[in-house]
Amino acid sequence: MLWEHAAWVQLPVPRIQRCWTVPVQIWTPRQKILAGEGACGLGSTPSSPNTKVLDSSSSNLDTPKMKKDYCTLYIIRHGETEGNRNHIVMGHSDAPLTEAGVYQAGELATLFKSVDFSAVYSSDSPRSFRTANIVIGGRSLPIEQSARLRERHFSRFEGMPSETFKEMNKDSFVSKEALPEHERWEFKIAGCVESDASLVERVISELRKIASIHLGKKVLVSTHGGPVRHLLMKFGFAPYDSLPSGSFKNCGYIVMESNGTEFIVKEVHGIKKHESDMRKFRGVIIEESLSDKKILNQARIISTETQKVTLKHNTPDLSQWTLHTVEIDADLVEELSKELSANIRGTWYADFDNGITHYIIYPNKVFRADMQSKERYDKAKAYGISLGIPPYQVDFHPLEEKWKRE
Repeated sequence: MLWEHAAWVQLPVPRIQRCWTVPVQIWTPRQKILAGEGACGLGSTPSSPNTKVLDSSSSNLDTPKMKKDYCTLYIIRHGETEGNRNHIVMGHSDAPLTEAGVYQAGELATLFKSVDFSAVYSSDSPRSFRTANIVIGGRSLPIEQSARLRERHFSRFEGMPSETFKEMNKDSFVSKEALPEHERWEFKIAGCVESDASLVERVISELRKIASIHLGKKVLVSTHGGPVRHLLMKFGFAPYDSLPSGSFKNCGYIVMESNGTEFIVKEVHGIKKHESDMRKFRGVIIEESLSDKKILNQARIISTETQKVTLKHNTPDLSQWTLHTVEIDADLVEELSKELSANIRGTWYADFDNGITHYIIYPNKVFRADMQSKERYDKAKAYGISLGIPPYQVDFHPLEEKWKRE
């Protein structure tokens, strides 16, 4: 069995970056989502809204060269609070930083010591403000506070244990899961609880304003876990609902460039490994490509459709295909890839990804690619063409056309 894989690269950032102009079409594997505008609530004004993952345990802050006339935003989550430690729903209420939270902020201060910040912004929640104050250390920079950088508003549920909140609203959570993705963004778990769309739109509105004011500068922005996670999902970093509450570490951070219109996520530090590693892989397996169809039992089949075969498909022995959209647990994906590779016939292939890593499976060869790696995709594509697969069928990555233009 031959394997091709891409290791995570810390710095410099790969030349190819996913970026979009707002209003924007946000690409996720095999689909595109329109980031529309909507009601923001909380008295804020509306707005509209690729990525490599780095371990937060180490970092070289000789940051990549900034695009000319772009603002570089260092967006952080506050340090641990008593509410975090005790699993309390916080929202717009507050709790003091724990000793660990103060230490986390101090560690971030050391990490950012050489970063020449021109301005500092923070949620007006005390936990966020205190974190920002620790992180900037002795620098004489005022901290501008904004309500639009707050955590999600949970209203009357704030201050209660998170498990109690989930139990009280369990029917709403079930109803939300049954909705199409675009409706889930707008869904409210309870009438008084802020929706995902409202949360992310008010935060992006504030970031656009900040970036526009500080073009060519570096800015620290202190906020909360909910805003950071939903930014990453909205920008296509991860599938919707794949970064649940608690999956982004206290004092984790992202680095993003923006000119007030376009946003480019450069770095992500702080996704808890047990969360990101367990994200589901999704893709398509064509039943007719398999010599042993029992292998399909090892994946969860989400949907099945048949597709008529044309001359363009270059499979004259078939009149139709049976396409299974499948979901695979991260801890099973490598083993299943090997078995699929041993079972795929002739000039067929299968592929699936989790928004970060992409498995492209040919007979007796598997490519495992960082989804930002043009070089790795070029190799996978060339190999598929060498097998006789039509080139248009091996344009795996949603940025393929962008790469061609470059």
